[in-house]
Amino acid sequence: MSLLLTEITCFDGLSNSCIVFAADRRISLNGKYDSTRKKIFQIPSLHAGIGYFGLAEVHTKGNSLPMNDWLLRFIRKNSDNSNMNVFANELACNLNKVISPGIRKKYISGWLVITQMEFQNFGS
Repeated sequence: MSLLLTEITCFDGLSNSCIVFAADRRISLNGKYDSTRKKIFQIPSLHAGIGYFGLAEVHTKGNSLPMNDWLLRFIRKNSDNSNMNVFANELACNLNKVISPGIRKKYISGWLVITQMEFQNFGS
C-alpha cells in the first residue's frame, strides 16, 4: 500500500503558496516487502511534482522496468514541455502503451501530478 500526501498552503492565492508533497518508499510484491524506491519526482519544466501508487513496474520490449526508472526517463524526455495539459496527455498515452489493458484492470494504480498554477489558466 502506498501513501501519497499533499498539503497546499495558500498565503495570498496560489501564486504565493507552499506545496508539500510526500510519499512512502515501500514496494510490495504479493503483499510482502520487496524493496524501497522513490515514488515522487520533480518535473522542473512545469514547477510540478508527480507521484504514483499501485503498479511498481512496467514491461517494455520484454524487460521489466521499475516505475520510478520509467517515470524519470519520461520526465527527462519531456523536459522541454512547459504545458501541463500536454504533459498529462503524453503521460497517459505513454503509460497506456507500456501497461496492457489486462494489467490496468488487475492492479489499481494512479498518478498524481501537482503544480502551482492559477485555476483560470488550467485549461490553457
